[in-house]
Amino acid sequence: MDEASNKRLDQLTSYGMINNKKLACQYIANTANKGVWYGDNPLHATTSILVFQIILMFFVSRLTHFLLSPFHQTLLIAQILTGIIVGPLVFGRHDTSFEILFPASSIMTLSTFAEFGIIIYFFKMGVQINYKQLMRIEKRAVIIGVFGHISAIAFGLFVLSIVERISPLGSEKYEIVGLIFFGALTSCPVISNFLSEMNILSSEIGRMALSTSMVSDACMWIIYFIILTGAKAVGDKSFQVLIERALSFLFFGILYYLLRPLVIWIANRETERKSMTQGQFLCIICIILFIGFFGIIVGLPTFMTAFWFGVILPDGPPLGSILVEKLDIVGSTLIVPAYCTISGLRTSVPKIVGSKTPYMEVVIIAVYAGKFLGTILPSLHYHIEFWDSLALGLIMCCKGLMDLSMFNILLNAKDSRV
Repeated sequence: MDEASNKRLDQLTSYGMINNKKLACQYIANTANKGVWYGDNPLHATTSILVFQIILMFFVSRLTHFLLSPFHQTLLIAQILTGIIVGPLVFGRHDTSFEILFPASSIMTLSTFAEFGIIIYFFKMGVQINYKQLMRIEKRAVIIGVFGHISAIAFGLFVLSIVERISPLGSEKYEIVGLIFFGALTSCPVISNFLSEMNILSSEIGRMALSTSMVSDACMWIIYFIILTGAKAVGDKSFQVLIERALSFLFFGILYYLLRPLVIWIANRETERKSMTQGQFLCIICIILFIGFFGIIVGLPTFMTAFWFGVILPDGPPLGSILVEKLDIVGSTLIVPAYCTISGLRTSVPKIVGSKTPYMEVVIIAVYAGKFLGTILPSLHYHIEFWDSLALGLIMCCKGLMDLSMFNILLNAKDSRV
């Protein structure tokens, strides 16, 4: 190899486009870096660029949260905005600086770090929830949750039918229908995290919002498991999808009746200690990763299995409170900004400003209007004060990290077909 072509191997990366998707080809052993004194660029090694990206996302998210603090916005809102800021909104406008800070060759490493961390984060969210309280759902919470969910879908489909008459959407119609059903969902983890950050989780409106979101979650999964699964089985004339769903229920049964007692036994082995030992903590982390791995095998998202496993664990001491304390700092301050940044990097602003975008926005607004009105009206019927009903309607329209994760699953499914 002559001197002209003797480039440093850790800086060699070739790019290509396939179906408008940018692909990177690089050397596998690209972690070592000798430093600037030997002519190496630290931002060309995967380890150093990952460390730099984590530091950048941490400071930008904290600065964004500081600027939004007068408006009483949660940390998660600041972290989602951080993903957009360091992605297409600011750095994405300058190709040179963006390619230096977030080269295509580093996205896989950052994504792996974020996906691993999001499992831990959702598990921590689940541990904070008292599942026994969720099982004591009042009748009015069931009515409010069901009515709000159905009205959101009905409003969205009605407006979509009007939009279809004005401007035929073609194949995009089915994607918008999916957004309608997705937008009608009020995720229990999102509401729980929001109420916890606002310090109203233990209030009456907080308990009502959590129970109502649980009902909305149940409505979504009933539609998914029973209606859509049954329709797919009939359409494909195959029982494979039914077997997959049966394995999912079996998996959750194993979580509750086998792994839950195992984790509780591990945590209570040395009752004279006030804190959990390092060995106990690492065993529980390995069990969480084991659950995520087998969740993928049965076709379930890793973060969802980790969350529900956290829900069924005791939320108080010695297990729940210690796990939350150990996992909260790293998960909330370092990992979530990385995950939100990955989502922001996948946001294409030019594609958002499309010809069909206004129609999609009208339909999405209709879904939220249906959710809002469908929550307020039955709340007033059950003699809940107007301002509490208004607050409950706004809370039930909240979206968060769970919804962002579900959107990423849809994007990954779309990218896998490239």
